[in-house]
Amino acid sequence: MRNSEDLQTFEKIIGEKNLVVPDFQRGYAWEEAQLNDFWDDLCALKDGKNHYTGMIAWCKNEKNEYEIVDGQWCKNEKNEYEIVDGQQRITTIFLLLIAMYQNGFKSDDKIYQRHEHWQSTLGQVNYIFSYADEKSNKYLLQEILGRKTGATVKENLYTNNLKFAYDFFCKKLKNCNADEIYKKIMENLVFNIYEVSDKYDINIVFETMNYRGKKLSNLEILKNRLIFLATRENGKNSNGIRKTINNAWRQIYQEFGRYVQEKDEKKNKRKNQNKNEQKIIDDNFLFDHWVAYFGRYNRNVAQPHVDFLLNKKFSSKNANLNIEEINNYAANIGNLAVHWVNVVMPKSAQILSREERIMLEKINHLGIFKFRPMIMVMLKLKSENHELNLVPLLKAIERFNFIYFRIGQKAINAEIETIYKMTYELNLGEISMKEIAEWIETKISENLGNFKDNFLSKIKDLFNTKNGCGYFDWGNRKALNYFLNEYEHSITPKNRINDYTWDIKTIEHILPQNGEKIDYWAQRFPQIDGKIDKKYIYALGNHLLLNQPLNSELQNAPYDKKCETYKEGSHAEIEVARDYAEWTPAAIYDRSEKLLEFLSEHWRLEFSPEQLKNLIGFELNSEI
Repeated sequence: MRNSEDLQTFEKIIGEKNLVVPDFQRGYAWEEAQLNDFWDDLCALKDGKNHYTGMIAWCKNEKNEYEIVDGQWCKNEKNEYEIVDGQQRITTIFLLLIAMYQNGFKSDDKIYQRHEHWQSTLGQVNYIFSYADEKSNKYLLQEILGRKTGATVKENLYTNNLKFAYDFFCKKLKNCNADEIYKKIMENLVFNIYEVSDKYDINIVFETMNYRGKKLSNLEILKNRLIFLATRENGKNSNGIRKTINNAWRQIYQEFGRYVQEKDEKKNKRKNQNKNEQKIIDDNFLFDHWVAYFGRYNRNVAQPHVDFLLNKKFSSKNANLNIEEINNYAANIGNLAVHWVNVVMPKSAQILSREERIMLEKINHLGIFKFRPMIMVMLKLKSENHELNLVPLLKAIERFNFIYFRIGQKAINAEIETIYKMTYELNLGEISMKEIAEWIETKISENLGNFKDNFLSKIKDLFNTKNGCGYFDWGNRKALNYFLNEYEHSITPKNRINDYTWDIKTIEHILPQNGEKIDYWAQRFPQIDGKIDKKYIYALGNHLLLNQPLNSELQNAPYDKKCETYKEGSHAEIEVARDYAEWTPAAIYDRSEKLLEFLSEHWRLEFSPEQLKNLIGFELNSEI
């Protein structure tokens, strides 16, 4: 690797070179936070001052001396350099330049003339900046530069980022001196240049370099690794498998783009993802696919899938690896991406029946994801046989998750090895969904007595500990929220249910937490040391899901004023307003009893009358 000791300006860097983003690179990943930082640095740069922008590593592309252009063989004089490191910064600068050109910022200066020349040669042999991947390059040409290629270009997570960055710069350019910005780009942004020699494998260099800075996700590293292994095994004959790998990762990120877009639409505006969110999405999918495809799990290893995929199976040291294995794995992971996204975003899964989508929404809302690899396989099987009914197993999974973890208080990794083993067997066709559902029912039956005892003990502790908040703390409120949503669903008239949504999110204490300050509540509830006893406040029956959060004036209001709002609210709110003229200890006891009976019947828990009485949390006959 040869290091250029002198810092080089961007104008000198592009010179007569044409920069290419190779297919092993991830797509464009910068979001609003990084774009703002770049723009602020550029604007703050004073005249005549240079800004060190980082290091760029590239490798001269000596391949393909001739290529086909417009149906004819032409000598390839592109003078191409593949970007090994620094492509996020380079892409960002080119997007800004494109935005400037597209918005009419031109000059007689020779720099602008060169810029215009660059534009005039698009679509011919020479490109200053392009993607090696044909479909990514067509998106750049068609959607960013506005050159119609006649191709249908599908968006993905990375193309969405390209378009967002381009639009970002178009907006910024409306309120700046474009000539100054352009001069800063060309003359004042300076870089270190590292040229990677042919004696190094650029895939390995790329993987090594990207362990610093904004790291690649394991999914992105795996793509590069597969391309490296395919090239090593097949050399010049690797184009076919490289195409398989690129198509697979394009499928993956198209589906991830759909997932992110649906989340954004839900919020009605684009927000920056949490800085780790994309890596979490990548890694969750990679893990779930690994479970289904290889059937491996080791709870003693922090990231067992990463260890297996990168250090064992697809390691350069694996002498037993063959090209067919790489090809099959790449094709499979690409094909399963759509099913994984449909698991986490079931509303858009057209292949599912309405009841199947509802059950998936419930399972997701429970927030326990150990069955996600299995459900991904189930959706794959459904895609192969549209008549397949997933509801019985989905119902069994929902009941298992609620009873094991929200009632039984089991550790989150309980039964995980068996569940992952069955996932692998289901993918291979060695076990049926009916057999899995039967196993689930057997495990619940074997442990139900202990689980109910655990629940009774847990609720007692939540009331008796000094800072305990009774049912309000059940499952860190996730269990309470899920339970109240299930109750809401159960009392909603069937002809009024369009879908199973979680828009009702606010948990209301009917008897407020500071009710002693209001005469209405102070007169009706016993107090300890000037505070209303928390066993009433945090009883199950005192919790209510609201369609809309009450404003601050109503939170501590008397019950009759709250009821006026309840009458226009959720079905549970309407039920409370209809059934209780006053809110007293007796009303809380009665509603707690009703909700606990629903809990027992809905999940077939079979609590005894004595157990239900203990779960209420207080005795009515001793109250005033």
